Amino acid sequence: MADADTPREFAFELALCAHLEETTEWILGRQLGAAVDRSGRRIVDVVGVVPGPDFDDRARITDRTIPIRAIESDVGVGTSVPRNRTVRNSSELHDSVVDAAVDAGFFATERHDGREFIRQTARYPDSWFAGLVGIENKPDLGAPGDLARQLRTDVSLGLFEEVVLATESHVTRAHLNRIPEEVGVWRFDPETGRREEIREATALATGGPGVELVDERPLRTDVA
Repeated sequence: MADADTPREFAFELALCAHLEETTEWILGRQLGAAVDRSGRRIVDVVGVVPGPDFDDRARITDRTIPIRAIESDVGVGTSVPRNRTVRNSSELHDSVVDAAVDAGFFATERHDGREFIRQTARYPDSWFAGLVGIENKPDLGAPGDLARQLRTDVSLGLFEEVVLATESHVTRAHLNRIPEEVGVWRFDPETGRREEIREATALATGGPGVELVDERPLRTDVA
């Protein structure tokens, strides 16, 4: 798991986020689960959502989270559908999902002949984000902890289009050789806000299956 508990790492993370908010158009999230088999197994320090061509269309719908089950449901924009029948015929679209989508402004409800109907208020755009960047913060490479294992998990799982290691330390060839070659490396000074790209991140394949490192023991590695 990522560790932003020390004052230095916490301050480094906040300074980097402030810098990225000023210098990129990314939407940033901190300390997010980035595993699939069990989300809490891997916590990534910072995730950058890179806006896509339809980002403004998504922002106009609502600034709140829309349930993924509502987005993927058969409820459309043009025609209202009976709420009870739609929920009854779906294994995913429960009443709680409908209520959350209504509260977010993505579903609207209306009544016809005493029955409640639901419909989408807008079409959900397919290309609202262009990619995800996972950033692992390790200001002191002299105390790497479980860094190599964390980054190997990120690369093999392929949740992010790019994975980056951000550090305050001087980066040597030995440091680079200890982490996957696909991982980009930034050297960031939280005092000055200067960010130097030591190594460019390699684009990862996110469309196919990934491999999640679950556990390592002598002579055995468990994956999912």
